[in-house]
Formats: sequence, structure tokens, C-alpha cells
Amino acid sequence: MSYDGATTKIMFQREVGSPNVLFKIQGSIRAEAMNIVCLLNEVDLYSTVIWFFQCAEVIERLGIIRRIVQCRAKLLWPLADREFVTHMSGIDGLDEDDCIVLLTVQDMSTEGGYAPSSQSKRREAVRANVDLTFFIQPVEPTCTQLTIIAKIDFKLPQVPNVFMHWFGKAFGRFVVHAIEVRANDLPESHRKRLGQDPVYSWFLPRIEQFWLSKGKLEEFRQGHVDHGSRVSEELDVHHEPPGLGKRIMLSLFRGTADTK
Repeated sequence: MSYDGATTKIMFQREVGSPNVLFKIQGSIRAEAMNIVCLLNEVDLYSTVIWFFQCAEVIERLGIIRRIVQCRAKLLWPLADREFVTHMSGIDGLDEDDCIVLLTVQDMSTEGGYAPSSQSKRREAVRANVDLTFFIQPVEPTCTQLTIIAKIDFKLPQVPNVFMHWFGKAFGRFVVHAIEVRANDLPESHRKRLGQDPVYSWFLPRIEQFWLSKGKLEEFRQGHVDHGSRVSEELDVHHEPPGLGKRIMLSLFRGTADTK
């Protein structure tokens, strides 16, 4: 367990026989599921929501919600940026599992035909292997459970546990909090997409059907979010968190596993 807060929990685990590290981030977000889906679905706007996304773009559209996407993430000094190319899709699980799932089906960093764009070449970056899955589960009309499963190969000779604890807390908590802040004050760029993209014309009736089946359709349509009893640590979502620190940097340079 990297972090065990009142509304956010972060865990990590090493994948046996592999350089991959698995992270699980769970957050209770006081916001409508519709807005959260919009924030996570609009890949090319990630940099306006979460500080460490330097850039993100859709390379090719394969359907309404199926795309090949490229993302570039900023890690703090002395680590280089990481970038990855992946196939992103969506699953409607509202009827069976009470959730919407956005996931990267396959890392495509080594696939032919998907070389880094000119935008991504502005600074040297390391091509990492990243698989992401977002589970968006409506709990109440204005409360949503977000679970993020990330499988990451950082492309480092050694990934000490102290680094993974820092990464989970520094990045995971900021992601959850930033999504909550933005979902309750949706940027104008996202509002325009909500009114234009056919995926949302499909999703709104689906979420209404979901709340109708739960007997909470009128509450959903009112859409009032009560923040009076919110228990969370206020984070500045506009700036990056504190750096790695001496202990973590020494662990990285020495290549020590650090089991603490």
C-alpha cells in the first residue's frame, strides 16, 4: 500500500518474471460519471487536465471510441520523459457490472507504422510500455468510483520500491484530485466535445437508463454536487509535486532494490 487516504487508495505490485509494475489507484470522486468519462475519453486534451501529460494525441481513429493514441508523460528530474503508443477502446458494462471501462488493449510501441510524431521529438524521451484501464462506476448520481489499473515498464535498470511508493503517491493522488476538480468545472474545450461527439449522444441515454433502473433518475437530472462533507487533502492540481528527493535518487543511481 503506497497511500491509504480517506477517499483515495494506491497500491503497487511487481509482476513476477517481468520488469512491469502494476499500480492500482482507487478514488471516490464527487462528480457525475458523464463528466469523468469525457475527461478520460478526450485523449488529446489530457495536457489541460493533468500536469504531467506533456502532450497526447489521436494518431488514428478506428471507430466511435476505438483509437490509436500516443501520449508523452513528464517524469521529474533526473528522469527523462516517457512516451507510449497504444490502442484505446471502451466497454459499456452498465447493465452487467455497473461501470464504464476505458482501456488500452495493446501496447503498440513496437508495432510498425506508428513512429513518434514530430511533436514528440521536441525533446528526447524514452519509449515505455504502458497499459491503462479506467473503471468508471457510478455510485450515486453525483458520486463516482474511479479505479485505475496501470501496468508500466519504466525502462529503468532497477526500479526500487521507494521510487514506486513516491510515484504512486505523487502521480496517483494528483490524477484523482485533478479529475475531481475538472469534472466539477468542466473546461470549455470539453464542453464543446460533449455537444459534438456522437459518443456522448449515445452515453447520456445509457446513463439515464442506469439511474432509472436504480430509481434515481430525478436526482441525476438535478445534478447538484454537495461538497460540504468532503474529506480530502487539498492538492494543487496545476503544478507538479515535490521531486524525487535524495533517498530515491540515490536508490535509482545505485540500482538498489530497496524493499522498504
